[in-house]
Amino acid sequence: MISRLGGGDRGDIVLGWLVRVVALLAVVGVMAFDGLSIASSRLSIEDQASDAARAAADTWATGHNAQNAFDSAWRSATEANATNELNPTTFSVDRSGIAHVTVTRTAPTFVVRLIPPLRHLAVVHSDGVSKASTA
Repeated sequence: MISRLGGGDRGDIVLGWLVRVVALLAVVGVMAFDGLSIASSRLSIEDQASDAARAAADTWATGHNAQNAFDSAWRSATEANATNELNPTTFSVDRSGIAHVTVTRTAPTFVVRLIPPLRHLAVVHSDGVSKASTA
């Protein structure tokens, strides 16, 4: 006959707490990943928008063709990140040759992009303004 120490305790309490801790760590980990992904996307898209604006301004300076300038900006933005989108309605080059672009993309997240009230948090955008580097 085998006697149990502690009056029949089989470790259920320890196992219950272990499951709770693992679940909590998983939730915190997903939240941390989503937050870091959004922050990283916000930082990188600013540089990519500036580079796209500079490419558009440089192309404009060589030929004063708006379509070629837009194409150059689009190429710069999508080469930096294939999911970048360039908004054609906000694209412009003013009289002094300064290009204005808006680059948008959705940050890669596990949960935020799937929850409709939070989805807007995953969409990052930046306005880039630049003059030609050869001016």
